[in-house]
Amino acid sequence: MGLSKVFSLVPSTLPEWGHMMIIPVPDEVVAAFKEARVKRFIGTLNDEYDMPCALHGRKGGGHYIMLSKRVRKEYEIDPELTLKVQLSEDDSEFGYPVPEEWQAILDFDEEAAVIFKNLSPGKQRSVLHMVSSAKREETRITRALKIAENLKLGIRNPQQFLKNI
Repeated sequence: MGLSKVFSLVPSTLPEWGHMMIIPVPDEVVAAFKEARVKRFIGTLNDEYDMPCALHGRKGGGHYIMLSKRVRKEYEIDPELTLKVQLSEDDSEFGYPVPEEWQAILDFDEEAAVIFKNLSPGKQRSVLHMVSSAKREETRITRALKIAENLKLGIRNPQQFLKNI
């Protein structure tokens, strides 16, 4: 395991983005990760929930990580209470957890696996997020199959990965 930092603070919002909730990251934590050239993280909230994340810069200074509506609801994140955050270097192969439905594609469809592994890291994470974000297993399987087929048809734009071609 690589670099890891812990801090506590109250989440805040970005009104310019429709009141999206964010976790401001202290400058000393940002500096440590930048010095180590770490770009992808696993954020652990209140010692309970792990989520893949990245640092985002703010106009006028400062950095933050985003808290999705699903995470806030599922883990009952109270915007009024202090949140303990541990940021750890994500040293996984793709910088995002691989859902088992996509792992099955990688294991059994050699052509799709080769194409996927040749995508940029950001496009790889897009694929993984698209598959894993579905709540139902049936939907995750359908998405994985559709993305694999579209990759084999030459689709490389993440906005087109789930389109019927």
